[in-house]
Amino acid sequence: MDTPSDKRLFAMGLISALTGFIVWRVFGTDYGGGLILFIAIAVFAVLMFADGYKQTA
Repeated sequence: MDTPSDKRLFAMGLISALTGFIVWRVFGTDYGGGLILFIAIAVFAVLMFADGYKQTA
């Protein structure tokens, strides 16, 4: 499997960061920063998996 291009990697990071920011704005700090960070990392992992699946298919 090839690594994603810089533009794709940047887009995936930006999407996961924006998702984390939106979750933080919606839920506030009620759940702490750890959960918000976990959600952002999970979104990034799903995007990386989908990109790898798309490249191999």
